[in-house]
Amino acid sequence: MGDIKAVDFVHNRIKQAHSVLSRHPETCLYGAVMLMGESTVVDKPKPFTACTDGRNKFYGAQYLSELETQGEINFIVLHENLHVGLNHIPRFASMVRKDPNTMNRAMDYVVNGIIENIKDKKLVSRPEGGLYDPMFDGWSVTEVYEYLRKKQESGDSNQPSNNKSKNGSPSDGKPKNGSPSDNEPKSQSEGGGGYEFDKHDVDAFEKMSKQEAEELKTDVGDALRAGGILAGRFGANTPRAIDEALEAKEDWRRVTADFMSNAVRGCNEYTWRKMNRRWLAEDIYRPSMEDETLGEVIVGIDTSGSIEGSLLSRFVAELASICEGCQPEKVRVLWWDTCVHGEQVFDEQTYTNIRKLLKPVGGGGTKPGCVSQYMNKNRTNAQCVIMLSDGYFGSVEWTNTTPVLWLVIGNGGFAPPVGHKVVRVDREDLE
Repeated sequence: MGDIKAVDFVHNRIKQAHSVLSRHPETCLYGAVMLMGESTVVDKPKPFTACTDGRNKFYGAQYLSELETQGEINFIVLHENLHVGLNHIPRFASMVRKDPNTMNRAMDYVVNGIIENIKDKKLVSRPEGGLYDPMFDGWSVTEVYEYLRKKQESGDSNQPSNNKSKNGSPSDGKPKNGSPSDNEPKSQSEGGGGYEFDKHDVDAFEKMSKQEAEELKTDVGDALRAGGILAGRFGANTPRAIDEALEAKEDWRRVTADFMSNAVRGCNEYTWRKMNRRWLAEDIYRPSMEDETLGEVIVGIDTSGSIEGSLLSRFVAELASICEGCQPEKVRVLWWDTCVHGEQVFDEQTYTNIRKLLKPVGGGGTKPGCVSQYMNKNRTNAQCVIMLSDGYFGSVEWTNTTPVLWLVIGNGGFAPPVGHKVVRVDREDLE
């Protein structure tokens, strides 16, 4: 098939995919996303497959012309549009830049998991090399990324693959949809048949102005909501990942400031005689409190074995921001894993050097309840507690009544103790 014929052939098959997918009860949710930007067929040879910049979609003529069925074309088209619908490029651009192979795989596992769970198996068919593991069904991109990264760091060669049985265990080695078995070597940058995994064009996104980036997020949200109306008429279920993409994301810095402000003694006595200085920088006018003095704040920092050095550094940086922004009278830092290993106390005179003065200790298991036990034993007089953790541990036995805010990084499944507040912080927000 000549190059021009291949481009025309693939173009027609993509149009057919758009028509079928946008009208099917299980995929009509993504119909408006498919209309976003341009869907372009590009005449690129191996190893190019497909690409998106977060709005536009690009499909390799050679790759798609070699796919045997329309179901495979439908799969690829839905795959690229799910990357757009889930805001993968805006949300994970910095992480793609830093670790493209692992992030690419993590995003693909999530996207392909959504597609694989479509009940109409005649609609889509996963092409050779497409990553899928039922173990990751319902996981977030960050959770999959953390799992893959830790596997790599531990030297575990038994990585998840595209060849798993329905119960999540390795299959008998027989390829599914022509995909290689776990035992066959395969480059992380390759899909199947000598083709690479699809690309994520973060360069194009990073060249956008702030206004253009915000417009992209708004357009994606509007498109999904429009598709959701049609999907609702069909009684279709919305995947968890889409629900999360549509949720209004809390600004963890603002949540923290609000939490600490509400913990101030006398916070029910407001005055308009002077504005709240914490919000003036954002052109937000709020009354200040008669007693704006924030007393002691306890910050419990997770130093368990699951917290690597880079994440601990981010915790330290965020603690410094909290101190500089809210100016409590005293900050008591507790370093904990299964118990509190160390305590450091800072005041207004030492906040500016807090990053240099902090000395983390610990590195064992994870029992956050040890912080409340420490507070009870030492009869601390804190007005509030901020716990910084990745949230990967079992139930929390908390016995202290001081207000607690959890800043949990990269763990969408963490459930705080009753009465505690949690705000989830994406890793890219700490870059």
